[in-house]
Amino acid sequence: MLQHAGVTAWHKVVAALFIASFISVAAFAQEGNRFAIGGSYTKRGVPSSAAHGGQGPGIEWRFGHATEGWGWHYGLNWYSTDVDHSIAGQTTPLGELRVRPFMAGYGYTHVMGPLAVTVGGLAGYAFTAMDVSREASDAYLNRLGVRSVDLRTSGAPVFKPEMGVWYDVSRKVGLTANVGYVVVRPKITVATPIGSDVERLRADAWSFTIGSVYRIF
Repeated sequence: MLQHAGVTAWHKVVAALFIASFISVAAFAQEGNRFAIGGSYTKRGVPSSAAHGGQGPGIEWRFGHATEGWGWHYGLNWYSTDVDHSIAGQTTPLGELRVRPFMAGYGYTHVMGPLAVTVGGLAGYAFTAMDVSREASDAYLNRLGVRSVDLRTSGAPVFKPEMGVWYDVSRKVGLTANVGYVVVRPKITVATPIGSDVERLRADAWSFTIGSVYRIF
């Protein structure tokens, strides 16, 4: 059986990010910005003991400039998480689940000088994929005498409430922070010659991202 449980929030980093986001510097808005690109760093956690969070760098980009009011938004938010499975009563790494959401949504942006805060929600569909790990293959063979394991995952609807912050440090440089929670429940099927195990995995993930971009044009 796949197992579920809670995770510990990243309180200190979250607090530091939002304090930094609101520090006042001599700012000039990126009002003429059409495209800016830079880097980001994301911390991700999952509310399930059957999966594991992660962290790492990424690419950040910005099209246009934030304006006051309601508007449409989009997001990909692709991520991977390692999944555990009980094999012969022992918890074993089953493999890496790759979650690829395609989402669009609506939200409200409030602009206060160089600072823009957006709150909204995204929804769509997530495609998933997963391969059996070497540890799981060996465990099935050594513990149960099973030589073949067939692992299948399904796609699933996805929803993400989120809040994002943009702060214009200068006409060229912008800082960003985003916190959100992805809700997605794909079905995982583990089939062997001695039976199959089908379960809806709680592959939800909260994420916290900080980054900066530089205006190209």
